[in-house]
Amino acid sequence: MSAPLDPRTPEGVAHIARLSRLALAPEELSAMAAHLGKILDAVSVLERLDTQGVPAGLHDEALSEDALRADAVAPSLPVDEALRNAPARGVGGFEVPAVLAE
Repeated sequence: MSAPLDPRTPEGVAHIARLSRLALAPEELSAMAAHLGKILDAVSVLERLDTQGVPAGLHDEALSEDALRADAVAPSLPVDEALRNAPARGVGGFEVPAVLAE
């Protein structure tokens, strides 16, 4: 098994781009490698923070109680109206091209 590619290198970015089905020019690979390096460096600073005693998912509970409204049944758009501007229609919904190989 080979070592994982470093996303801070053009080769690593090319690998990620290939997995993501993105076409990047050679000059974009270098620029993206530098950009990803900065992002990963910033994340590594966060990894060094002492989070001992900080519960996972800590948030302001007063805010979370009021942030979401209760679910309520409401009428929705008729199918014809919802699909009026769709580039392609399937049976009762949007038709989209397949993105995964069979």
